[in-house]
Amino acid sequence: DGDGDLDLIVTANNGPLVHLVNQGLVRSLRVIPEGRPPAVSRDAVGAEVSVLLSDGRRSVAVVHAGSGYLGQNERGVRFTLGSSEVRSVDIVWPDGSRSTHPGEAAGTIRIVQPDS
Repeated sequence: DGDGDLDLIVTANNGPLVHLVNQGLVRSLRVIPEGRPPAVSRDAVGAEVSVLLSDGRRSVAVVHAGSGYLGQNERGVRFTLGSSEVRSVDIVWPDGSRSTHPGEAAGTIRIVQPDS
């Protein structure tokens, strides 16, 4: 629902769809990198995204493609923030270029690869 926490959709063959809405207090930041073709795919598969938190921790995740049979993961990467704030978001793009972006609040952000 875009509020910064993970929700869950469950389906079953010949069964109903179940939508479990997370009403907990866990804050997270979802980063959706968008590459600039032709050097980097629009989905930025292989990009390394890291966030520097106000408590000094750094978390790193890599953008992956696909999922499993009849399934799909969300685009981008997600970081659990706890009570910390985000100081910066750093991306190493698949073509080797780098970009740094200011901290963001919990929720979802889209970051477009800067022109070289």
